[in-house]
Amino acid sequence: MVDICCQCPGDIRLDGADGLPDGVADGQRVGRAVRLDDRLVEADQRGAAGLTVVHFLFKRLDAVHAQKRGQLGKNVLLEHLYHKPLLNVDELFAELMEYKKMVEPYVCDVSLYLWNALKEGKEVLLEGQLGSLKDPDHGIYPMVTSSSTLAGYGAIGAGIPPYEIKQIITVCKAYSSAVGAGAFVSEIFGDEADELRRRGGDGGEFGATTGRPRRMGWFDCVASKYGCRLQGTTDVAFTVLDVLGYLDEIPVCTGYEINGEVTTEFPVTSLLEKAKPVLTKLPGWKCDIRGIKKYEELPENCRKYIEFIEGQIGYPITMVSNGPGRDDIIYRESSLNK
Repeated sequence: MVDICCQCPGDIRLDGADGLPDGVADGQRVGRAVRLDDRLVEADQRGAAGLTVVHFLFKRLDAVHAQKRGQLGKNVLLEHLYHKPLLNVDELFAELMEYKKMVEPYVCDVSLYLWNALKEGKEVLLEGQLGSLKDPDHGIYPMVTSSSTLAGYGAIGAGIPPYEIKQIITVCKAYSSAVGAGAFVSEIFGDEADELRRRGGDGGEFGATTGRPRRMGWFDCVASKYGCRLQGTTDVAFTVLDVLGYLDEIPVCTGYEINGEVTTEFPVTSLLEKAKPVLTKLPGWKCDIRGIKKYEELPENCRKYIEFIEGQIGYPITMVSNGPGRDDIIYRESSLNK
């Protein structure tokens, strides 16, 4: 969208002013999902003190005023709280004008562009980031990000009517991983976690930007069912299934024990922090499943694992990835769609 609010270089500089990475405060590392500069962009937008792409395009005089307005409060923080050099508005604006050269060829009236594409019968793909539990309203607050991570928000961000979203594909790993602090009920530790981390992902489960090792755990049916419900999931893409081929048996978190009672419904954060995992162990398949193209050719125990989890979460798993390549996807008919 032409009027979208942008992140300014000053926001990024302020995020690291206290010398602590990734928004760390009071000894808590919450991960990149909740960086201070994300919060600053949100505050600039809500307070009408930020820059928009329109400013980039036309270099209007009010862009300078917007910058001065937005940087004034940040300079107060830099001077009196962090004791760091102040931001120079003229330098920042010159830097932003350099960015203009990069983005200008790609800027248009996005909502109109998408509306016309939909009216012409074209398929439009909106891609979200993070996941349901990082949503500021429905996630594990305060370990959340600064704007909604739910599919329903896609219509707002893209500027299209909500009824135009016909299919919502939720991506779930065949195990769990997490970055930063916060409740993680199915988390595992020690050698068990190290082995899964080393084998996981595409080259290991380590932060793409920081390289930090991710926290690891077994698949959590309770959290996944909750996340799918919030997203309005129509299809589940079940990924990195091939990673689990080394295990003799595979634990799955099917419930939470809280204060002596077992629940399969995701609780509020205060209760989540007390939850202990209820694990069901399934037999592994003990072989490499990469290269398999048809669902019925997967090992029986592998298919049973998929079908067990599908039954627990109650949403159809219609795609399974068994490798890192674009073509390493197996499409299946779900009994939940019949």
